Amino acid sequence: MSDNTCAPSIGGARSIIPVLIAALLLQWLLASYQLDYRWAKWLFNQQGGQWLLKEHWLTADLIHTGGRRFSILLVSVFILLYLVSFWLQRLLCWRRELAYLSLAPLLASAVVLVSLCLAGKLDAKPSSCVAVEGQDMIGHEYLRGESR
Repeated sequence: MSDNTCAPSIGGARSIIPVLIAALLLQWLLASYQLDYRWAKWLFNQQGGQWLLKEHWLTADLIHTGGRRFSILLVSVFILLYLVSFWLQRLLCWRRELAYLSLAPLLASAVVLVSLCLAGKLDAKPSSCVAVEGQDMIGHEYLRGESR
């Protein structure tokens, strides 16, 4: 009889259910009460009606550019591990998860890219979003609540 170290444990599956419920609840709260929009509006107003941190090294370089590079690195590692799983028996049981971890970010990026292309803009920084009426979404009248 072979030793199957990859068999999922029932206790492990049960322990993730509260985390999934909390994530769904958080997503519902963000969507229902537009908490991300309210936070952006508050932050914009705290900066005197402009994005003072738009070109700051923390937001532009570390978070935006660094985060993108880190995501690319992680996807590359997962793709490499997925390919290695065809030759390494220890990774065989993780092949499905590695495929998911490789494909999910790529598909999400493709959806975002298609959305940006359809909207006619390829700059994905939040400070460059444009509202439906042509006003600067993270700009003047729109975030101050004067428009809409």
